[in-house]
Amino acid sequence: MIFYRPSKQTEYVHIDALFGEPGKNTIDFDLIESQFRHLMRVAVSVHEGATTSTASASTARTNSASGPKRTTRNSTSTSPRCASRT
Repeated sequence: MIFYRPSKQTEYVHIDALFGEPGKNTIDFDLIESQFRHLMRVAVSVHEGATTSTASASTARTNSASGPKRTTRNSTSTSPRCASRT
């Protein structure tokens, strides 16, 4: 398990060793802010049952591994889901 610091300067007296090397494993709040709308869209879809968290994680892994383009595996796995929701 990896623990993340809120900033590079944050130090904890008793549990600092859990966070690894000082200055590393920090939360990227700019990334969260820039992707917040997408994160909420996924959260609402999971909550409403339109998709599962494992399917969303699988799609995220596939997209991040191959870049922004969609792979054949990813596009075929989402097509039936879209068709059943309409």
